[in-house]
Amino acid sequence: MSILFSGNEIVDIAIKIEENGQAFYLAAAERAEDENLATALRKLADDEVEYKATFEALYKSDENYSLDAGYNEEVDAYIKAMAAAQVFAPGKSVAELARSAKDIFEVLVLAMGAEKDSILYYSEMKEWVQPKDKDVIAKVISEEKRHLKELTDLYDRLRKG
Repeated sequence: MSILFSGNEIVDIAIKIEENGQAFYLAAAERAEDENLATALRKLADDEVEYKATFEALYKSDENYSLDAGYNEEVDAYIKAMAAAQVFAPGKSVAELARSAKDIFEVLVLAMGAEKDSILYYSEMKEWVQPKDKDVIAKVISEEKRHLKELTDLYDRLRKG
């Protein structure tokens, strides 16, 4: 028998990925020597908070499901591991990854890579989602594509000076 995830479980993974993204940008901002760069990185961290709220709005109330209310620690650990392993470098914390970047361009390349990885991950997860929740994963993929476009546009603007 195959395991099918609910839409809310996919939303939980998406939320953990956004939390990882926020931690990544904040760590990068801490090491930024230029205040304009630090401000831009903190803005990206703030964006991750907004994306998290967007994903939280996708929770399906009819499932009587909430990450915070009575959520099993084992399942929570699994969701965190899935989010970390699928998008960021295994074995490295997002803070270590951000601190190892040499400049804003490398930070953005890493972030764009994470967005691409998350799009691929969710695309693969489509077959593991309950049929009634296919719309949730489609919305998550759409949001991740929008995030990638925003990062790509920022990268291009900075490159042009």
